[in-house]
Amino acid sequence: MTATADLVWHKEGSYISVRVLDSIRFLQRGIENLVDWTNRWQVLLNINKCKITSVHHRKYFNMGVVPNYDINNILLEEVKEIKDLGVCFDSLLVFNKHICEKINKAYMMLGIIKRSFVYIARNCFVTLYKSLVRYHLEYANSVWYPKRKTDVDKLERVQKRATTLIPELAKKTIQ
Repeated sequence: MTATADLVWHKEGSYISVRVLDSIRFLQRGIENLVDWTNRWQVLLNINKCKITSVHHRKYFNMGVVPNYDINNILLEEVKEIKDLGVCFDSLLVFNKHICEKINKAYMMLGIIKRSFVYIARNCFVTLYKSLVRYHLEYANSVWYPKRKTDVDKLERVQKRATTLIPELAKKTIQ
């Protein structure tokens, strides 16, 4: 194993690369320093909302080595996925759940547009699509950008369904 530990402070929590036992102790000291800081500044820390997650390659998925971290002698719960700033992160960084949630939300928005208008002009639809549908598909996509063909196909199906709502585009193919 190599010895590296990168600590990045984030508005919602802290992240560290743990590759050796020294890194585990380093992260626990970082957690203790955070608790000391919250006590010193009289900031309430909700320990029940504090979780730990592990991000790793699928080859190491079932290694079974999960360190126990604690805050004030209360063990932190390990979770396989976590939602941060609206993006669902899983332990393999595949983003399946996130992409499915975003696609479902986009379909819901398309349904609202379809039910709200009997006939919709092309320019009006484009404005609605960009503000209500595409927003959900593009939010934070620099983080979860789809790398697999199946994910790209799912996103393209949303766009294809959107074109069927405009009569003049319904029979055209997407290129």
